[in-house]
Amino acid sequence: MERVVLYRCPLTFMRGEWHGCHAVQKALEEQGIDHEVRTAPMRKSRRTDVVAASGQAMVPVIEFADGTGYRAEGK
Repeated sequence: MERVVLYRCPLTFMRGEWHGCHAVQKALEEQGIDHEVRTAPMRKSRRTDVVAASGQAMVPVIEFADGTGYRAEGK
């Protein structure tokens, strides 16, 4: 499997299951999926990479090797 990119919020110190970005990152790690973590800017208006990957500015977003993106609530 090729490497995927996880766009997550910049609040990387939040590490509870209640935090969607952390929950998705933890799930990728637990399943052994090779991934790169990119923190998205706090301001949604500056999340151009996230919008390019998924069509919207909410995180978390997983971008696959073919350039398609997947966005859903991490919880």
